[in-house]
Amino acid sequence: MSRLAFPRLWVILRKEFAVVRNNPGMVLKPAVTLAILLMVVVYLVDSDNDTVRLGVVDESRSEYSRDLQSRYQAALVFEITTYESAAALNEAVELAEIDAGIIIPADFAADRGAGRPAPVQVIVDSTSPSNGSTVGSYVAGVIGDYNRALTSSSAPPTRRGQITARSTVLHNAAFVSRWYLFTGLLGILWLANVSQTVGVLVMKEKEQGVLDLWRTTAARPWEILFGRTLTYVAVFLPAACIVPLVAGQLVYGVPMRGSMFNLLLGASLFLICALSIGTLFAVICSSMRQMMMLLLFTTSWQTLMSGAFAPVEALQDWARPLVLFNPLGHWVVIIRGVMLKGVGLETLLPHYLSLLGLGVALFILSAWLYQKQAR
Repeated sequence: MSRLAFPRLWVILRKEFAVVRNNPGMVLKPAVTLAILLMVVVYLVDSDNDTVRLGVVDESRSEYSRDLQSRYQAALVFEITTYESAAALNEAVELAEIDAGIIIPADFAADRGAGRPAPVQVIVDSTSPSNGSTVGSYVAGVIGDYNRALTSSSAPPTRRGQITARSTVLHNAAFVSRWYLFTGLLGILWLANVSQTVGVLVMKEKEQGVLDLWRTTAARPWEILFGRTLTYVAVFLPAACIVPLVAGQLVYGVPMRGSMFNLLLGASLFLICALSIGTLFAVICSSMRQMMMLLLFTTSWQTLMSGAFAPVEALQDWARPLVLFNPLGHWVVIIRGVMLKGVGLETLLPHYLSLLGLGVALFILSAWLYQKQAR
C-alpha cells in the first residue's frame, strides 16, 4: 500500500512543480501584489492616534479658563476648535467633526478664585469604543496634570483650587465594541456579496452568449440593467438589511435610535452602488477569474479606506479625499449615524447625495459598457 502511495505522491509533486515552473506568474503575481498591498496599507493607515480633535466652549472667558486651554494647546496632540455654545459643540460631535469636547462653565473663574473645586464638562464620542476610551484618557490626563500643578507648594494660594471633570460619554456609554463592529461588517458583507452575485450573473451571460440574444429583442441594455437593479434591491433589502438588523438587535443589543426609513433609504442607495460595481466589473473583464480577482482587490481597498474599522483620520492627508468616492465610506457614516447616534436625514444629507451621485455614475458607466458588449 505504501509502495503505491509514495510513487503517486511523487508524480503529483512533480506535476505541480512543473506547472509552477512553466507559469511562474501564477505564484509571483499574488505574492508581489500582496506584499505591495501590505506595505502601502501599513503606510496609509496609522493606528496611532496622534491627533485628537477637541472642541472647547469657554463660557467663563476668564484668565483661569484661558490658562486651562493653554494646557491643551501645549500638549500638541490636540487640534482645538472653539465653539460659541454647547449646542454647536454637540452638533459637531454628531457630525464626527470632533472627537471630544470641553465645556467650561460661566462660574469657573469664581470657583477657582475662591479655591473651590471648579467643574468642567467633558464630552467624548464613543461611537468607536476604543477610540472613545483613548480620547477620554487624553483629555482627563491633561486635567490631572493641571491639578497636580495647582496643588503644588509652589503654586500661589489663589490658584490651588482643583478642577473636577464631569465626563459625558455619548452614543455608547458601556463601550460595547460589538455595536461598532456590527455596523462596519454589515456594509462590507453587503458590498462583497451583492457585487459578486451580480457580477457572476452578468459574466455567465457573457460566456453563454446571452448578450447576443438581446440583440434580437427590443429591450435596451440600460432597461435590462435598470430592471435587474430594481429587482435585486427589492430582494436584498429584506434579506440582507432587515433580517441582519433584527438579529443584531436581538443577539447583540445593537440599538436603533434613528428612523428605519432613513436607514432603508441609505441601504437602497448603497445597494445600487454595489450592484453597479458588480455589473461594471463583469462587463470590463474577459473571464470569471479576472472579475473575482478585481472584486477582491477593490473590496479590500474600499474596506480599508471606509472608516469601518480604522478611522478615516488615520489615513494620510492626501488619501483622505479618496474616501469621498468610496460608497462603503458613506454607508458606514449613515448606518452608524442612524443606528448608534439617532441622527436625522438633514444631518446626513451630504452622504445620501454622495451615494446617489456615485450610484448614478456607476449605473450609467456600466450601462454604456454593457450596451457596447451587446452590439
